[in-house]
Amino acid sequence: MSKIIWIDTRQKPKQWDWLKEVFVSKGYQIKDDKPMTYGDYCMPPNLSVLVDTKYDIMEIVGNVIQQHERFTRELQGAYDMGAKLYILILDEKVRCIEDLNKWENPRTKLWAIQRARAIKKGGSYRKQPPTSGKQLAKILATMQEKYHTEFLFCTKAECPEKIIELLENGKGE
Repeated sequence: MSKIIWIDTRQKPKQWDWLKEVFVSKGYQIKDDKPMTYGDYCMPPNLSVLVDTKYDIMEIVGNVIQQHERFTRELQGAYDMGAKLYILILDEKVRCIEDLNKWENPRTKLWAIQRARAIKKGGSYRKQPPTSGKQLAKILATMQEKYHTEFLFCTKAECPEKIIELLENGKGE
C-alpha cells in the first residue's frame, strides 16, 4: 500500500506543483482535492504533524507582519488541535532562525533611497523601515515558543526530502 500525502488546495500551482511530481516519483499518492485547515502538507492517518511551506523569507515577513492576526490564529489553531506545525521556509543561505540576524531585507535599500529623496524634496515617506533580519529572528523565536511550532529553513532542492522527513518522523532528531 502506497503512502498518501495530502496537499492543501490553496497551494500556488506555479510555485509548488513541481513538488507533487517529486512526491509521485518517490511512490507517494497525492490527495489535493480539499483545503486543509492548517498547514500545506500532512500524511494521513497521522494528522498530528503538519508542514506549511513558505516560498522565501519575504513570504514569512508578510505573514508575521502584514497578516499577523490571521497567521497567529493558524499557529494557535494547529496547537489547539494537538498538531505539531513545521513552517518550512525556502532560502539558499539561511539555515536557521539565528542566521536571520545576518539577513538583509532586499526592500531596505529601496526604502532608504525613497526616504532620502523625500527628505530632500520635503515629501513624505514611510517612517518605519522594512522588517530587518534581527527583528524577524526575534519574532519567529517568540512565535516558536508561544505556539509550539518550528520554523525551519532549507533550499528548494532539499525541500521534498525535508517535507517527507518531517511528515514521516517529525524533525528526525
